[in-house]
Amino acid sequence: MKLLLISIVVGLLSCAVITRPKGNTLTSVRITKLFPDIDQRGKFKGFDTTIVDLYFYGDFRIYRMPGRQDTIMNGLVQSLGMVDGYLIHHKDSLYGRMFHQTFREYNKRVRIETDTYITKFSDLHLQEVFEGMNMQLLNSRSSKDSGTLKEVYHFMYPVDTSQKGILSLNYSHEFDNIPFHLSPYIDSIKDNKLYHYKMITFGRPVAKYKIVLDTLVASVHMERINNPHKDKIMELIEMYMKDHSR
Repeated sequence: MKLLLISIVVGLLSCAVITRPKGNTLTSVRITKLFPDIDQRGKFKGFDTTIVDLYFYGDFRIYRMPGRQDTIMNGLVQSLGMVDGYLIHHKDSLYGRMFHQTFREYNKRVRIETDTYITKFSDLHLQEVFEGMNMQLLNSRSSKDSGTLKEVYHFMYPVDTSQKGILSLNYSHEFDNIPFHLSPYIDSIKDNKLYHYKMITFGRPVAKYKIVLDTLVASVHMERINNPHKDKIMELIEMYMKDHSR
């Protein structure tokens, strides 16, 4: 049985000295991405859903993410469905460690760029949208008391004007202490933390493929995890420390 969780280019070993965290607070969020799946005719079939849990403890980051478990039968690879894996990473190390959800280690060391690794799951290329589309702000509402902001834009591709839609963005200072950004670009220009956004792309004909695309919706949402299972996270950190001290 083979667990296919991740494929990342392996680099040189890090020589950083990593110490056990003391007296740190565990914070955690869940990132949920809904991305539309379409058939060959451009018709909406359903959502491809990706969920990633992020845990932050001192200088450690732990990611709980989906992976596919496969087996080989009669010389053919057959999927056994989705399982969860954990990737733990210390900010002073080039490497993270991959664990199965039952904490049985697969002895897998992977090189990781912390700030960009999870972003690839959650970013729908907002910077490219803002820089490449004609953007028109339709509505903006803010609350100083709650520290929230909501913006709604109409966007249109400058070349093919049939490619257009609506983008809504929700921000909140509630997530300021989370060392992660759904979109570093957006957060940097708004001085607030983006926690939810939804992109509606209007249906349109695509002459090249002789199809008519349905109106499609994609969204990304970040929310706090109320019960972050601290015991499990601490167990993972201990396993990481034992491996790193070898």
